[in-house]
Amino acid sequence: MLSRFFAVKEQTSTGVKKIKISKKELLFTALLSFYACFLLTSNLLVNSNNEIAEIRYEITPAFINHYMVKNQLRELRVHVELVSNDKKTMRLAEKNIAEIRNKLSTLFASQDFLSLMNVEGKEALRAAALTEVQAVLQKEFDEQRLDTVLFLSFVAS
Repeated sequence: MLSRFFAVKEQTSTGVKKIKISKKELLFTALLSFYACFLLTSNLLVNSNNEIAEIRYEITPAFINHYMVKNQLRELRVHVELVSNDKKTMRLAEKNIAEIRNKLSTLFASQDFLSLMNVEGKEALRAAALTEVQAVLQKEFDEQRLDTVLFLSFVAS
């Protein structure tokens, strides 16, 4: 079967036999190759607004904070990801990751644990995290270039 697609010469008892590829098979192979190239480069394509697809940067390791609530030790574990459409913004965030981690760690530690148990509290914390990261990036840029801060996982136990 592969010999048909790669035009391999076969050795027979009477001599060498060359297998020919039909035009349909050649066209099918070419189309399949173009489609594979398209899939591989689709991450680099520009969307309809002439913006590059969003770039994500996961801050690792996760943030872990401990709280004392009604004489019980509670834990908050948050995985944070930064999202932007600008590569320069993400490079700057990566360059200043120590300062960003410090700001976010301080923010998470200053929260009231019980207020984080509902959706409104989590969204308020996410908005505050976005503000903190944008404050660090503000040193370099005049406008806000970070789209959002996502919580990949948010475990309060």
